[in-house]
Formats: sequence, C-alpha cells, structure tokens
Amino acid sequence: MTYVKRKTTDLNIETLGSIDNDTFIHETEVKNTRLVIKNLGTSDIGSLVYSKRKRKLNKNGTLSKSEVEVKQASLLPERGLALLNFIENLSVALATGTIRKASAYCKIRNLMSFVDWCDDQGHSRVFEDLKNAKEAIWYFSLNLEHLIRTNQLSPNTASTYQFDAILAVSCMLSLPVENVKSSVRRIYSDSNVAEKTSPPTENTVKKVIPLATSLLKGAYKLVIEKQKLPFLLKLPSEDVWILPTKPRWVATTEKLKIRESWAICSWAWDYESGTINSPDEIMNKYQRKSDLRSLHAAKQMIRQASRQLLASNSDERHFTRIQVAKWACNCFIILFAANTGMNYAQIRNLGWSEDNEIRNDIHGFKTIKYRALGRTTEFYITKSFLKLFKLYLSLRLYILQDTNFPYLFFSVQKSVIKQIPQGKIRQIFRDLSRIFYDDIDLISSREWRAYKANYLTKNTDVSTTALILQNTEETVLRSYTEGNDSDSRNELSKFFNSISEKIYTDPEKKAQQANSPVGHCSSANNPTRLLATDGIIPDCKTPEGCLFCEHYALHALCVNLNPYTGSMS
Repeated sequence: MTYVKRKTTDLNIETLGSIDNDTFIHETEVKNTRLVIKNLGTSDIGSLVYSKRKRKLNKNGTLSKSEVEVKQASLLPERGLALLNFIENLSVALATGTIRKASAYCKIRNLMSFVDWCDDQGHSRVFEDLKNAKEAIWYFSLNLEHLIRTNQLSPNTASTYQFDAILAVSCMLSLPVENVKSSVRRIYSDSNVAEKTSPPTENTVKKVIPLATSLLKGAYKLVIEKQKLPFLLKLPSEDVWILPTKPRWVATTEKLKIRESWAICSWAWDYESGTINSPDEIMNKYQRKSDLRSLHAAKQMIRQASRQLLASNSDERHFTRIQVAKWACNCFIILFAANTGMNYAQIRNLGWSEDNEIRNDIHGFKTIKYRALGRTTEFYITKSFLKLFKLYLSLRLYILQDTNFPYLFFSVQKSVIKQIPQGKIRQIFRDLSRIFYDDIDLISSREWRAYKANYLTKNTDVSTTALILQNTEETVLRSYTEGNDSDSRNELSKFFNSISEKIYTDPEKKAQQANSPVGHCSSANNPTRLLATDGIIPDCKTPEGCLFCEHYALHALCVNLNPYTGSMS
C-alpha cells in the first residue's frame, strides 16, 4: 500500500470553542481535519489517526506538519475520539483565554512529535487505554533523559515535551493528569539553567547588515525619488543593475556564473552592463544558428524587453518598482531586529499609525511583552538608525497606499496585506542567499538580541544593557552574555600575547616595580585598559583590575605564577 493524499478540511481552532460557533466534528471526520491558528500555521492533526505517515519536505529541510501523506490501511479508529477530545479541550482553553495562541500552537506541534515518536518506537496503542499510555510516556521520558545526558536537549525543553505529552494523553483519554503521570519520573525545569544564546560572529553580521542597508537605500532612490530603470544598485562588494524583468530583477557576479541553470534566463538582458542584448548575442546564448526563425525570435525578445523598460519608466507603480520596495521592507525587518534587540513576537505585533511621533533624538516604541506579565515596555533605536527608519516608512506608505494597516511590519500575499507570518526572518535570509550570495547565514531575532546585548555589555555595563533590552540584569546575565567562540578565541589570544610581553627575568627590573596581589606593577596608581575590548575596568584595588591593566608585570618566579596555575588547577 502506497502513501496517498487526503482531502482535508481546515478548521480555525481559535473560534471553534466560542459560544456562537455551532461547528460539529464527528470522531469519524477527525482523520481529515487540519487545525489552523491565524498567523502561526496549519497542522494536519487528522493524519495522527493513521500510524503510517510521510511528511512533505519543506524548503528549509524540515518536515512539514501541514502536508502529510498516509497509508489508508494503517487507520486506527480509536484515535478519532481521542483527538476529538484534544481538539475540544484546546479550543475551549483558547476561547476562555486560558492559553495564548502561540502556546496552543506549540502544544499541537508537540503532540504531533510525541505521536511520531510513539509510532516509530512501537507504541502505536498509546491511546487505547491507561496501561498503554503510561508505558508510552515512560519510554518517551527515558528517551528525553538520554537526550539530556548526551547534551542533545536542555532539561527545560525536555520538561516541556514531557509535560505536554502527559497533558495531551490525559485530555485524550479523559483521565486525571495524576493517573497518567503516576510512576513516571518527572523531568523538572530549572529557572537557573537557561539556554544561553550565542551572538553571531562579526563576519556573519558583516555579510548581511551592509547588504540590507544598501538594498533599503537603493530602493528609496529608485521608488521614492523616481529614478529610471535600469538602476545601478551599489552593494558593499560590487555594483549590480536592477532590471525590469521577471523573475530575476537583479543578479550578482556569483549568480551570473550559474545563469544557465535558471528556470528563466532572460537572455534579452545583459545584467553586467544593464543593457538589452543584440540579436546576435541572444542567439549565441541560446546556441542557435543564424537562421531567419531564430533571428525573428531574438528580435521579438528585444521588443518585449524594450516595452518592459518603457513601461517601468512611465508607471510609478510598475511591478519591478513594487517588487524592489517589498524586498527593501523585508530587509528592514532584519535591520530593525539588529538595532532594537526585540524578539520576533514583539516585532510582528508592533503596532503603528501615521500619527506616531518621531523624535529627533530617541524614538520609543510601546508594545506588549507577554513574558513580562503584559507590562508596556519601551524600546529605543539609535539616532543614526532613525534615518533608515524614515526611509522604511516612506517605502511602507508607497506599498500600502491608502491602506490603514495597524502593524508596523506587513506581508503581501496574493495582493492581500497581512501581518508578517511566523518564520519570516528565516524566509528573508533564504531569499537573500538565493538571489545575492550563497554564504549568507541565518541570524534569528534571538541571536540579534544576543548580539545587541553583547555589544552593550562590552561598551556599557549590565544595568544599562538590561534597561535598553527591557530585561532584568539576571535575565541578561543568564541568557544573553554567552559571547561567540570566535570572539572568545581572539580575546584570549590577544590577552596572552599582551601578557607574554610583560614577563621579566631581570631581578633589578623587579626591584623597580611595585608589588601587587597577582604580580607586579610598572606604574602604580595609574590604571590603564589593557585591551580596547576588555569588559573589565582596570583599577589598583582588585586582583582582576590589576591583571587586566596595561602596567601589569609578571616575573618568572614561582610566586608570580600562582594566579595562572591556581586558575588551571
């Protein structure tokens, strides 16, 4: 029996549990049901009624939970009622405000992952009765503990997976939670154990920030200042031409090397010079003979390209101009995440209206931050970034026209203006890599937050960092001060290179220098920073203040080596 597609029905779980909703789902219909949560995604929960499933592979390499094929013979009817119980309980919790949309979405996804594991590991009878359910939970918990021991999963994440599985089974079998989790060793989360996020390396950042900035500035000149096409776009490492053609409106030197592999090569255009090719050049690209038919086809392509060029310069809302403006607006999301350090939920829910005040010194945004008990917080963008922000607002107004869209950021899907979806930043990075350069690596909003925190702690202090990021100092230290491996290696190398130049073997030199708790000092009471990137302020009072000072001296005597040998023991 082969895997087959099913005809499915999408249900909005947000409205399913409301009093006014009279939608009725029979347990036999659950197998063809997909649950939809607006702006978050669609989950083919009905596929769980079958024990044999095959998920479609997404573009980013992950397995889809919305598009699933099944083997009809693997149908397990008892799962229909169990899943119906889960859907009804979750919809009521959403309708009453017991949980938020994002939490409901995660619980659906965690349930699907748990059932995947059960079916793969021989626990397909998990929803038949309490005995089978407890057995599946027991082995699932052992697997989570193994992943923790091998550093493949954090205790906090494993705790969430285990709890969601217990809660789902309890709900689906209509049993008390205590009955399901009894005899199962609970995995507890630890608030003191946080998954620290490493900031991206400077090299990774330099590949994307200048590129995104160039696209934003270039789009403003082309669209708002109404410059002509072809338009020369100045990128950090090269200049490229924006051309009025689909689907490739721009091409870097790297992408032109594989032009023959494009689905549509647009040979009428010379991307390197921003001009229209001659008939001979076009025929040469297609490797055709100089016959009348080929010559006619080449001339037809030239006439079409000429018409596109004329239309693009006579129509302020030509598709190429709108396309470039959309790209620039997407790039600004990356720039905004890097400058503000906001997490993605805050970015996508950030409201805006044309009545907002923009101050010349600091611009503050007010938004709701769920993890901070719903309190209103204020974020700042730097004065230099304010110029880019105004460019974005102009491009935003160009695209939206008279549409009064309530969110600062938007997405256009089939000419419909919508709130940016989950995974938007990943999509933007994927598109940048596809159109411009292959070596552009993804930087998530959480990594941008860590990058900003790392920059602020280096140049200010923890309290200032916490104020700007709207976190407590404890949260900053726990989650956003990891640093990246590359910077750590460079800083250690610089430190030990500097120290190696301050090792003395001359007893007379030692006699001229003052003693300190960790060695000697060549200029007492004159603390000077050893390295420009040091986070430690030198002083003449503390051991670390002495150790990280330009005037620190080390003599090749056993007593002077204590600070180093002691730290290694």
